[in-house]
Amino acid sequence: MACAPAAAWGDLGHRVTALIAYRHLLPTARAQLDALLASDGDPLTAPDFASRATWADKYRNGHRETAAWHFVDIEIDHPELQSACNGFPVLTVDQIASQGPAQDCVVNKIEEFSAELSGLRTPPAERLLALKFLIHFVGDLHQPLHAADHQDRGGNCIALTPPQRQQSNLHAYWDVAVVEALGDTSGRPATLGALQLDALLAATPLRAERLRDVVRFDGLGQLWTALVTERGIVAGLDARRRGALEASLGRWIAADGTLRIAAEAVCLRHRA
Repeated sequence: MACAPAAAWGDLGHRVTALIAYRHLLPTARAQLDALLASDGDPLTAPDFASRATWADKYRNGHRETAAWHFVDIEIDHPELQSACNGFPVLTVDQIASQGPAQDCVVNKIEEFSAELSGLRTPPAERLLALKFLIHFVGDLHQPLHAADHQDRGGNCIALTPPQRQQSNLHAYWDVAVVEALGDTSGRPATLGALQLDALLAATPLRAERLRDVVRFDGLGQLWTALVTERGIVAGLDARRRGALEASLGRWIAADGTLRIAAEAVCLRHRA
């Protein structure tokens, strides 16, 4: 089956995640990153931090060799990070990450570009590319359907026809429609959405836990229920279509009500 290509988050989602991260940078780090981005004359996007969060998607349009770097297709029924990341290909001697093999994954590219950004011997042009890729890829990894697969290309093969929207698929719906509905930020500046979400996180007692292989995002079943009943995202669907949509999402939910994402990540959980 031919499915649409994956493209984690729309521009709004990437800008919001970048702005949340930017708010938590230390002043010294923020000044250094601002100076680095200000030196960049690339016309693909504006040079500010939030705009550069969308750069890698636009760069990919003319550099298809970077397409697989945006995701990691790990089967949720049999999660195995090594095979999903093509064996974690290693760069050759003196090879820079931006010229690495096409068959790679977002987990490995984040590690490579992170090392370049902090490395003392990284060429200036490569350091700038590393920063722009990192701003985007960290956002990609936080889109659940870019870090898991159920033999459906991360939800790209699950067709949806949301109310008052053109036909789409589950992956694209999560990228754009859910972001807009959760924050009600469509038509508003991304800064407002970032402020709202950051304030919500700050008010919630959380603990960070680093996990590998399987990350369980608790409460997504309840989140979907809230989207259906409180925000009315699927309002207007007849019973058959609504049932099909819920069944599609149910394929991603484990028996304990969590959505399994196989990757290495920092998972925020409620403190006990």
